[in-house]
Amino acid sequence: MTGHVGPWNETDYLALGETTDRVELVDGMLWASPAPSMFHQRISYRLMQAIEPAADASG
Repeated sequence: MTGHVGPWNETDYLALGETTDRVELVDGMLWASPAPSMFHQRISYRLMQAIEPAADASG
């Protein structure tokens, strides 16, 4: 990702700037999470469809 050596801190992390990557700072290390799979996306969509009527009804 970068030529940074050693543990990361909050200042280093924030200096990376905006990105579309899913990058988190955890215990001095950068963790990049993969994008969700199509299977995961389908399940998420079906869950949303199942709970949306109750959410709309409750305001």
